[in-house]
Amino acid sequence: MVGLSEGEKHFIRGGIAQDIRTDGRRRLQFRALSVETGVIPQANGSARVRLGGTEVIASVKVGLSESIKSQFWEDLDSMVSVIPISEKLFIGGDLNGHVGTFNVGFERVHEGFGYDSRNQEGEDILNWALAYDLREDRRACLDCRVIPGECVVTQHKLVVADFRFRVASEVFGVSRGGKQEAKDTWWWNDEVQRAIKEKKECFKCLHLDKSATNIEGYKIAKRAAKQAMSVAKGQAYDNLYQRLGTKEGEKDIYRMARIREQKTRDINQIKYIKDGVDRLLVRDDEIKDRWREYFDKLFNREEEGPILELDDSFDDNNRRFVRRIQETEIEEALKRMKSGKAMGLDGIPIEGRGSEELSAELSVALQRCLLGGKSGAGAAIDLSSLIVVDGKVCWDLYIDGLVISSNGNLLDALAAAIKVALSDTGIPKVTVSVSTASDDEPEVDVSDEEFLQFDTSSVPVIITLTKVGQQYIVDATSEEESQMSSAVSVSVNRHGHICGLTKRGGAGLDPTVIFDMISVAKHVSQQFITLLDSEIAAAQAEE
Repeated sequence: MVGLSEGEKHFIRGGIAQDIRTDGRRRLQFRALSVETGVIPQANGSARVRLGGTEVIASVKVGLSESIKSQFWEDLDSMVSVIPISEKLFIGGDLNGHVGTFNVGFERVHEGFGYDSRNQEGEDILNWALAYDLREDRRACLDCRVIPGECVVTQHKLVVADFRFRVASEVFGVSRGGKQEAKDTWWWNDEVQRAIKEKKECFKCLHLDKSATNIEGYKIAKRAAKQAMSVAKGQAYDNLYQRLGTKEGEKDIYRMARIREQKTRDINQIKYIKDGVDRLLVRDDEIKDRWREYFDKLFNREEEGPILELDDSFDDNNRRFVRRIQETEIEEALKRMKSGKAMGLDGIPIEGRGSEELSAELSVALQRCLLGGKSGAGAAIDLSSLIVVDGKVCWDLYIDGLVISSNGNLLDALAAAIKVALSDTGIPKVTVSVSTASDDEPEVDVSDEEFLQFDTSSVPVIITLTKVGQQYIVDATSEEESQMSSAVSVSVNRHGHICGLTKRGGAGLDPTVIFDMISVAKHVSQQFITLLDSEIAAAQAEE
C-alpha cells in the first residue's frame, strides 16, 4: 500500500484529468521498455522485462505428458529390479525434476542441499530413491559438484563426483604392495616382456589358489623371467659400451649425464632432506613431518598487522551445527506478523498484501487472458502445437513468473515477459515409433540437439486500463493504482482479436465505458506489440 498525503493524491488525480501524469507521460503512453532473453540457461526459454520501475522474469519449461513420465519410471523400475544388489548402478541423465531444499520425509536420501521448492518430478525422484534404499550407495560418494562453466549439451551442466568402492581383484589384478621404485626398462625386448607377462599371470593364479601346481608354475615363470632379463640386459650394455667407444657415442655420454642429473631433481626420487637445524633426514616419516612443518609455517605464519579482538561471548556450548532456515519457515513467520509490528533492524514493517494472495490473483488473471476456457477453447496460446501424438502424447508447458521489483502494472509486464520467453523457447524434436497395436503407448525419442521454435504469432499482450476519476490510463504506477476506482485488463493479439478480459476493483463500470476501454486497448496494443517485437529482435541479435 502506497502512503500518500491528500495533496499528493489531488496532484495525481488532477494531472491525469489534464493529461499530464506525474512522470511527464500522457494518459495512453507507456514507460521505457527493455527486454533481455536467455536469462535462465536451465529453462527452455526465459526473458527479463523492465517496464519503468517494474521488473519481472518469466521462464518456460516443456516436458512430456504424465503418461510418458509414468511409463519411464515403470521401465526404469523393471530394469533396475533385475540387477543384483551386489552390483553398483550409475544412472546418468537429466530427470527434469527439482528436489528442493525442504527434505522432511526424505532425510534418508536428501541432505537438504537442493535449490528452491520441490516439484512433482522431484518428488518422484526422491520416492524412487527411497524405494530402492539408495542411502547405502550414497555413502560411497565422497564429493559431488556441478561445474557451472561447463556445458555438456544444451541446458545441461557437467556433474563431477568422487566415489570409493572396493573392487574385486579379478578385475584389476593383485599388487605386492609396498613402495614402488622406478626401474630402467630401456633395454627390455619382446622376449623380456613376454616372460614378465607370464610371471604376472602365474602370480595372479597363485593368489587365487595356493596349490602346489600354481606354486611350482610361478617359480618356473619367475626363473624364466630373471634369465630373460639377465640375457637382454647383458646384450644391451655390451652394445652400449661398444657404441660409447666410437665418436658417435660421445654425445650419448653427455645425454646420459643430463638425464641422471634431471632424475635427481624429481620430487619422486627424493631420498633425503634437511630439517630446521640442517640435520640430514633419511627416514620417510621424518621427511614427511619436515614437509608438513614447512608448509604449516609457510601458510600459517604470523603477519604483522592490526590485531582483531574476537567476541568471546560465543561460548563452547553454542558451538554446534545450525540447520539452514527453510523458506517455508520464513513464510510462516511473516504470516504471523501483524502489519506495522515487529520491525526488523532496518525499521521496515511488514505491510501491504500477502504474496500468496497477490500471486493467486495474478495467476488467475493470466489464465483468463491467455488460456481461454477450461476446455482450451479460445486460448491465446496455440495448444495444438504441443501435440506429439494426437490423443496420447503431448508436451506439458510450464510457465513461471518472478517479480524482481514492482512499481505498478504487474499484469501487463508479466504477460509481456511470457510472450518474450515463449519467443525464446525451443521445443525438443521428437521421433515417434508407433507399434502395430493401436492401444499401446508410442515410444518417443527426444533429441538433445534439435529444437523447434515455438510459434508466438498469436500470443497476445495484456493492456490494463486503470480508471482514475473520470479518465483511464495505461501502464499505471503504484501511486496511480492507489487512486484507481477500477481497472480492466484486455488481452489482444497482433490481429486485433480479443483473447481475454478481466476486471479488478470494487467500483462498477457502465457497459458503454467497458466497450470504450476495449476499443482503446485494441488501439494501444498494436503500438505496444510493435515496440515489443523490436525489443525482442534486438535482444535476440545480441545473443
